[in-house]
Parts: sequence; structure tokens; C-alpha cells
Amino acid sequence: MPGLYKTYSKNRKMKFEKEIAGKIIELWEVGEHSIVGICEAVNISRDTFYKWKKRAAFAKALELANKKRMDNIQDVARSGLMTLLRGKEYEEITTEYVESKPDAQGNTKPKIKSQKKVKRIILPNAATVIFVMKNLDSENFPNTVSAELSGKGGTALPAPTLNIQAVDATAAILESEDEITEST
Repeated sequence: MPGLYKTYSKNRKMKFEKEIAGKIIELWEVGEHSIVGICEAVNISRDTFYKWKKRAAFAKALELANKKRMDNIQDVARSGLMTLLRGKEYEEITTEYVESKPDAQGNTKPKIKSQKKVKRIILPNAATVIFVMKNLDSENFPNTVSAELSGKGGTALPAPTLNIQAVDATAAILESEDEITEST
């Protein structure tokens, strides 16, 4: 979509133009373009955009457009989420063509040789289902798992003890193995 409007020199100061400002608002509202992309589409620099944004009326219009933009993005997200939750069924069509005989002017049109239709199913996405359940029903699908360890009858477990003699014996065995390995 680049180049909807006439190109301006980078050194030339761009005065505020309502038509371009309106197109910027329109493009921003849709939610599919970045500020850089919009500036390229209407042939203004980012600096010009930010200078125009200092104007109260333009800033207010952008603010309102941003609310609509966020609504649009949320609608698309909800739609995608529902597709991932429900799964989707669609038909895939593969067509094979061959050249036909030339007509009186010598033009040929492709002719269908064969067509194959296959029903495809996209299963619900498990990660999406878990995400939704954790966020919509956090009481039954908590986000964290806790584990409590206790002894018999719910009594506290004894604190672990360290047997220094066992540690010294283990160290001595390991040292003797190292000596055996080095001498062989």
C-alpha cells in the first residue's frame, strides 16, 4: 500500500493535512498496520506523524481510533480462540490442469484433468483449552500445584540429619578409586 499520497522531500516541513490525517486514523483503527507502515503508506515521516500527534484534535482522534483498534484485535483474538477450542473442519480441493487445444486465435485455456476433494479436521488445541479453563474457572483449574509432605498421621517429617562418618567413608572410597585408576 505504499505511496497513496504524493511524496515529500525529507528536508521539507510537512504541514498538517486533514485528508492524510483522516487516512492515518482509518488505517490505525483497522489494527493491521504499525505507525511506520502507516507513515510509509501516506508518504510522511515518523517525525511528521509525531509532530501532528501533538495537535489536540489529532491526538484525540488517534485515541478514539486506538480504542476501536483494540476492540478489533480482541474480536479477532476471540474468534481465533474459539476456532482453537472447537476445532475446525474444512474441505481441501486439489485440481490438476492440462492444456487444451488452441482456439481460432491460437490461445489455450487450461482444462481440468482431475479434481480431488479431501475433508480435513483440525482438532481442538489442548494448550488453548487448558489456558481458557485456567483463566475462566481458576477454582477448578488452578494455575499452580502445591504439594504438602508429612509423616504418618499428618505429623511433621523429621529434619534430615547428616552422618559425618558416612560422608568420610564415601570420600575415602572415592579417593582410593582415583588412585587405582591413575596407577593402571
